[in-house]
Amino acid sequence: MKTKTLFSAALLGVIFSAHFGATVAQTPAAQDSLLQFGSVLYDTLQCAACHYGPPSGVNIPPSLEAAGSKYQLEWLAAYMLKPESRRWIEEKKRPLVRMPDFRLTERESQALALFLASQTDSLRFPEISVTADSAMLAEGKDIYDDYACYGCHTIDGDGGEVGPDLSDVGSRLKPGYLKVFLKDPLKAIPGTPMKNFDFWDEEIQPLVAWLMSLKKKEQ
Repeated sequence: MKTKTLFSAALLGVIFSAHFGATVAQTPAAQDSLLQFGSVLYDTLQCAACHYGPPSGVNIPPSLEAAGSKYQLEWLAAYMLKPESRRWIEEKKRPLVRMPDFRLTERESQALALFLASQTDSLRFPEISVTADSAMLAEGKDIYDDYACYGCHTIDGDGGEVGPDLSDVGSRLKPGYLKVFLKDPLKAIPGTPMKNFDFWDEEIQPLVAWLMSLKKKEQ
């Protein structure tokens, strides 16, 4: 995998420990070891056989280039422990290629997530923080409805099934990535079927804030 930016193991360790606490070792040496272990797992499991090349709208297994700029660390680790179907190639039709369950241990999933989190592209996807009050969230929901995003996307079982399920998008994607994608979908994923709606910046901010509020409820 080509790495745009590789965070230091120590910095990733701080971020990772903030999510997983004592479940991972705290020392820089141990974090570096975990990062290297994740790199070995990536090669051993042949992840690049499916997740290859730059992002592409026709590449059903998503590219993992800049995965650390796109996906949230905690979601990556949880997903690899229990992969689930997320995509459709057309309504009611799943892709032939499916993410296998490698039966990873918790440490293995954390190591692989840490490695993927190190693959970033801060020039294309600058990190941003999102703060929103109830009024902004309501505005974001209105924008989602006004542009009929539900025609392609499902939230909690309601909506179309052409695009990815957005029920837990706030736990899965990073706000910086969402902002770039909504502003110019082809910049984020060349060839994506996602239409460019020419959102105004004033629309993107509340829409991103509302999407980031969508998280699956704890069972």
